[in-house]
Amino acid sequence: MVLSRALRAAVATLTLTAAGIVGTVTSAAPAVPDTSSGAEPFLDSFHCSADPAHNIGVFLDGDTYRGNVNWVPEHFVAPTGAPWEVKYADGQVRLIAQGQYLPLPGQPFRRGTMTLTAQVSELHPTVTHTGTGTGSGASNDQEVHLTVARALEVMGTAHLEFDNGSTAEVSGCTGSVVSRTMDRQSEPKAQVRSASTSGAWCNPVEQGTRVDEVWIDTATEDWVVTLSTYDDAGTPDNFDDDSGAFYSSVTTVTLAQIEDGTSLELAGTNLQGDPVDATMTLAWSGATVSPSALLSGTWTQRSTITSGPLTGDVTDADGRVTALDCFAYSADHRRVDTGGGSPPTGPAPINDTPGGAVVLTGTATLQTSGSALEAEQANPCTEPWEDQPDYRATHTVWFAVTGDGPTTIDTAGTRFDTAIAVYVADEAGALVPVEDGCNDDWWRPLAPGLVTLTLQARSTFDAASGTTYYVQVGGVSSDENYGALRVAVRSGST
Repeated sequence: MVLSRALRAAVATLTLTAAGIVGTVTSAAPAVPDTSSGAEPFLDSFHCSADPAHNIGVFLDGDTYRGNVNWVPEHFVAPTGAPWEVKYADGQVRLIAQGQYLPLPGQPFRRGTMTLTAQVSELHPTVTHTGTGTGSGASNDQEVHLTVARALEVMGTAHLEFDNGSTAEVSGCTGSVVSRTMDRQSEPKAQVRSASTSGAWCNPVEQGTRVDEVWIDTATEDWVVTLSTYDDAGTPDNFDDDSGAFYSSVTTVTLAQIEDGTSLELAGTNLQGDPVDATMTLAWSGATVSPSALLSGTWTQRSTITSGPLTGDVTDADGRVTALDCFAYSADHRRVDTGGGSPPTGPAPINDTPGGAVVLTGTATLQTSGSALEAEQANPCTEPWEDQPDYRATHTVWFAVTGDGPTTIDTAGTRFDTAIAVYVADEAGALVPVEDGCNDDWWRPLAPGLVTLTLQARSTFDAASGTTYYVQVGGVSSDENYGALRVAVRSGST
């Protein structure tokens, strides 16, 4: 049956005003299934679509059934969003849809109800397994939803009844019923992140050569190389005969390409504004692999760093060749955020205050979890700043060291972020910071030509013989930078 122009217009009108129609229908609230794990099986979807003129469908959207009907023989339509009553039990599907009988020209719309019943049997189950989180990468949080559903096979045809007394049979129906669901949400405190970084820098082998500066932008994996040259022609007071240029690489380059040796084309302009070009060659002549670690109270980061010298040269626009002395590194990082640790417990250590300072000789280890959160004396190296207003020393303990020449104190081996400050007492007994005696993070040598950051502290100062120095050692910023603290001292006579 083909819809008349008036009937097609009525269908369009109904679609546009569906929200108003639905709002005026009076019926029982649609049945909502219990989708929790272990609940009774419930209908997930059911469709009968013999052709565009005989189309019925309903599906579960969250906890609401949504469906539509376009049944031309009865001029009955139910747009998506109309209320449905859905039941599934004992092998029978029952759907009740509220809709409208489309009028003939000049007649009003009339509300109506369609009821579908069908005998069904369940086929083999299918399992849908969805979720986010893989246990590694950005996070090891996991959110998993498991659905076990069975396809429905209609035994015979589905039976339709309309409240105007009409009945019909429809074939081509399919559906599914969910027999089990399971949700799993895992939010462990530990999160794992991985990243890679790289860097490089260059200088001319002979200072004072035509090459003024070589700069490699390593902010991204693909590097950009820039080069500046300058020559005063031996007359520094006469600028008229000066020459020079500024170049930038035409293409980017990666460290992997440099490992095998590469040649870069550079283009730019000279001091007179004329276009010029140059060529740079680079090769990684050897590398050292070194492990590194950052240990904080709530996270750790372990890195494998490959570093070594680069060899190369630059041929500028005038054909002059300048040898380069370069260095490069690449690093693979793995960071584990453990989240909040156990709250600090235990008795306060005897050296929790300056008055209880313990004499430090050699190496000492003690538990700081029972120490006071806020430091009695502000560490000059942990002053708050705009981006980190809570930057401060926390859970500090105190030691006393007798001066004996150059003295070094470090917290290497401590597994949380630490800071050190050194003081002397003035005539009134007030503690005065020793100049350059504090330290937060120590840059330690890692490989030839390379240093790496540590979160442990190291302070070296000139200690006057016989003078007593008070050493404050503790955590930094985070309230959870406490635990087993290791402190060592070395002086001129040890």
